[in-house]
Amino acid sequence: MTNGQQLVTSEKIKQGIVFAVAKLIQILPLIGLTMIHSGQSVASYMPYILFYTALKTGLLFVNSLGHVQNSFKITSISMLLAAGALLLLAISPWLYLTDMAAFILGASASVIMPTYEGVYYHERVVWKWHLMGTEIKTLLAFSLITVGLLTIASHFSYRLVFIVIMLFVLIGFIGMQRFEPFVKQLDESVFVEQTKSLNNLELFVWATAMAFALRYLRLFEAKFVWLLITIAVIGLVALILRVIITRGTKTKMPGWLLVAALINGAFETFLMLYIFVAIQNQSLMIGAYVTYGAAGMILAQVIRKSVQGRFSKLSDWQIL
Repeated sequence: MTNGQQLVTSEKIKQGIVFAVAKLIQILPLIGLTMIHSGQSVASYMPYILFYTALKTGLLFVNSLGHVQNSFKITSISMLLAAGALLLLAISPWLYLTDMAAFILGASASVIMPTYEGVYYHERVVWKWHLMGTEIKTLLAFSLITVGLLTIASHFSYRLVFIVIMLFVLIGFIGMQRFEPFVKQLDESVFVEQTKSLNNLELFVWATAMAFALRYLRLFEAKFVWLLITIAVIGLVALILRVIITRGTKTKMPGWLLVAALINGAFETFLMLYIFVAIQNQSLMIGAYVTYGAAGMILAQVIRKSVQGRFSKLSDWQIL
């Protein structure tokens, strides 16, 4: 197989399905987690809060384990963990298990998309990959079928919603296992040896506490949350100061990456506000998630190259 070889249609379809799972696993569980509320109590909202918390910080935990060397394995592991968590959410009668499953699902979802991009990079080394007719049709069809099934399931029970999403993830997992052997990095371990980071682990702890507190505060007012925020801020500041003192203050970041992060942050903020408003109506809520997930996913692929190319010549952003 030579560099630059065009993908055959079957490989495009497999890639499209896995990409749809990697993107939508961050969005679709919100439908079930919104339905799970049995009232206005803290306990009924806790799976939703914990999912969102882990969705923002799960990747930090993986980074603390070391530099990812085999993105295929870590993506596969994350998909299986997500499927297991979804099964627990579907069948568990115990609140503490539901809460734990929601957190694991959020953490797995936060890992799947960036690590799958690593798998995608290994494929691009050999294959040309352009978003064209087959890719768009595959992404759109698979997304619409899944959303359609979720819409039907939402008229029955949130447990059925989680079963549908679990099958969605497993289809993606099976599709990825059928990729060509060179993509699977069979001879490489998951992490680079001796790259574990206690600093990243500590960052995960403080960031998780902060994310949990802010999400909790959005829904409920409580004195302990302000205490948790204060502790998290002190911990984060102490960590930053310690790193600066021990390692110096020179940092370098590509300018285009900073601009992309700002654009992405603005996009996420707008869509989260939209979903928050639409969430009172089930039909609007599902429409919001479709817009955020399926349409956003396709548009992101269409405009990504042009946006990245526009900002790629910016000078590096430096902190001295």
